[in-house]
Amino acid sequence: MAAAGLLAEGGIDAVSTRAVAAAAGVQAPALYRLFGAKQGLLDAVAAHGFERYLAAKLTSPPGADPVEDLRRGWDVHVGFGLAHPAFYVLMYGVARPGRRPARASR
Repeated sequence: MAAAGLLAEGGIDAVSTRAVAAAAGVQAPALYRLFGAKQGLLDAVAAHGFERYLAAKLTSPPGADPVEDLRRGWDVHVGFGLAHPAFYVLMYGVARPGRRPARASR
C-alpha cells in the first residue's frame, strides 16, 4: 500500500492524495473514487495498521495466567508503537470525536 509507505517514511502529513497517487502510479481521481476524501484514505491506512497490529497481537493464544497475558499484550502494544510510530499516531493519537475506525472494534 503506497499510502502506508508514505506514512511510515514521513508521518501523516506525507499522506496527501497527490503523493499517494504518484507513489501508486495512478491519477488522483482514482483515489477519490476509491476513498472519497483524504479522510477516507487515512481511514483505510489506519485499518491497514490495525490489521498489522492484530496480526501481531493474536499470534499467542491465551495462557493459564491472565496477568501474564495482560503483560504480554501490553508488550505487543508498546512494541507495535515503537516499531511503527507513524501508524500508532494515526491509529491512536489523532482525536476525532464521534469517529472510531471500524477495525478498532476488533
